[in-house]
Amino acid sequence: MDKLKILLFPVFAFLVTCSSPQNESLDPEDIKEVMTRVCDWQLENLKDSVINRAEIDNVNPIRDDGWIRGTFYAGVMAQYYATLDSKYRNTLMAWGEKNNWLPGPNPRHADDQTVAQAYAEIYFINRDEKVLKGILQNYELMIDEPMWGPEVGWTKSKNWSWCDAIFMAPPGMARIAKATGEEKYLDLMDKLFWDTYEYLYDKEEKLYYRDVNYIVAPDGEQPPYKDTKYMEGPDGKQPLSPSGKKIFWGRGNGWVLAGLARTLEYLPKDYPSYPRYVSLFQEMANKISEYQQEDGLWRSSLNEPTWFPNPETSSSSMFCYAMASGINNGLLDRQKFLPIVNKAWKGLVDCVQPDGRLAWVQLTGHDPRIVNKHETVEYGSGAFLLAGNEMIKIHKSLSGHEQQQKANFEVQQITTGPKHHLFGYIGHALTIPWNKDDRYILALRTDFFKRMPEAGEYAEVVMIDTKNENEVRPL
Repeated sequence: MDKLKILLFPVFAFLVTCSSPQNESLDPEDIKEVMTRVCDWQLENLKDSVINRAEIDNVNPIRDDGWIRGTFYAGVMAQYYATLDSKYRNTLMAWGEKNNWLPGPNPRHADDQTVAQAYAEIYFINRDEKVLKGILQNYELMIDEPMWGPEVGWTKSKNWSWCDAIFMAPPGMARIAKATGEEKYLDLMDKLFWDTYEYLYDKEEKLYYRDVNYIVAPDGEQPPYKDTKYMEGPDGKQPLSPSGKKIFWGRGNGWVLAGLARTLEYLPKDYPSYPRYVSLFQEMANKISEYQQEDGLWRSSLNEPTWFPNPETSSSSMFCYAMASGINNGLLDRQKFLPIVNKAWKGLVDCVQPDGRLAWVQLTGHDPRIVNKHETVEYGSGAFLLAGNEMIKIHKSLSGHEQQQKANFEVQQITTGPKHHLFGYIGHALTIPWNKDDRYILALRTDFFKRMPEAGEYAEVVMIDTKNENEVRPL
């Protein structure tokens, strides 16, 4: 079969930047405001299909249980954490219920497991077992009947044969392992992850090929690509750019770096290969930072930005999110990466239109392509919300450090023995023990402490009235 060849002509490239006048403030409240505009606009403008420009403008469906919507709702989860607005939690619950808390129909396909990220985080809030049941069935199948790429061959329906999968599946597996306490899900993830690393990671360039169709073979060898829908380079053989460079897709590497960041958030530090994940994350973050453009953003061709010079906001949001997460979790050097993420966030905010639409999002595909201002897809909005939540954490931390130098605190004991009083707080789940006017606080009162309860032991629920000599009232 003849290969589809795309004639690649040299062009004069001019830098295009986002130009919408926006509030580029890094104040957490201003970040929250632009996140809310983007989230609300996207919730009101969900589509059921999107053009795939890389495949001769085929149309891809957008399923409620698929990767596009799953990525967006991971962002809605971040919006909920940032605002604690119950409407976003309710939106997440309604989406999950609509899906019957099931993943997509293909049990091994990473795209159809993307929803597990949001499902697991909802589980952390409501502890409802039905939220995890469907995805656990898929994981158990993959454990019982493994189909490792090096052994059975590489294909999306069996294993992680394309780099996008690093975002779609590992973060969910890490969260499910945390939710269930089962390390076997980490072991499954670990084997699949490092198989794909050996298959697609260019250790010289420190970037991922999107899939086998972009791997450049050593001199004199036949390139391994096999699909007629992919482009050929100027030599008619190797998949190269017009100037003869290897092709590294911006969003493809965005999926990887963001997937690594989201996995590391839940991967135990004592897991044997944890240091290896950290090393890869740091190596890629440092390399990718070199390709940031003057407007703070990255391009669809990561290592050759002049090929398609328009800004690309889905990859830029992923890079901003991942690097900001790296700062917040102590994985990246703050002094080096804080100016990078600040510049990236300002560039992204400039691409938000007055109505909240995020512009310059590359349509679905698998390689560098032209990006237009009017184009947007919800995975871009989801990545933007993930980035915003991490930027809020960074700048709350910075402002909090400044305020700490000025703050005066009064410490007051409000309970006494002989019984013990236990207090709890989980902010993102809204389990705050104080009432609205800060007069009453809930506690558990017990006869024991520093051990698990035994059969027949119980805790009393009590309320403490801080305006009435700290009176303790059993409820």
